[in-house]
Amino acid sequence: MNLSRYQEHYSLSHRLKRYGWYVINRTLFRMMATNAMKVPRNLLLRLFGAKIPLVSLVYPSSRIWAPWNLSMGEYACIGPDTEIYNKAPISIGSHAVISQGTFLCTASHDISDPGHALVTAPITVEDRAWVAAQAFVGMGVEPWWEPAAPSSGTWPPGR
Repeated sequence: MNLSRYQEHYSLSHRLKRYGWYVINRTLFRMMATNAMKVPRNLLLRLFGAKIPLVSLVYPSSRIWAPWNLSMGEYACIGPDTEIYNKAPISIGSHAVISQGTFLCTASHDISDPGHALVTAPITVEDRAWVAAQAFVGMGVEPWWEPAAPSSGTWPPGR
């Protein structure tokens, strides 16, 4: 494998936005440490383009690569020490939980390409889903079933 020619090309505006968010995410965002500060954290995320209701919870220790590629439903939660590597969009439904230490990753590299070109695909986490602690969710992941009615009591839904 020869990566001497590998490059990712981003516009100046994209690089400035990434740098600005990196500084905010590693400083001010993390200083808002209590759950009582979730609204200011969500407003910072909105400032950088996230689609997030004020009632959702994003822990200050989470690392979000691109807020402009993040959308969350009401009362959704991104837990502590999570990595949201969202070069492509990530959508998290209402009342869904991304538990501590989870890694959501929308990017990889084409191993069949000698230049290892970047490949991306979105991730969708449906309403009321739970991604367990320290899970890895790769690019292109979508729900594998139609959500059952909450009162069905069957698992997996539909069986």
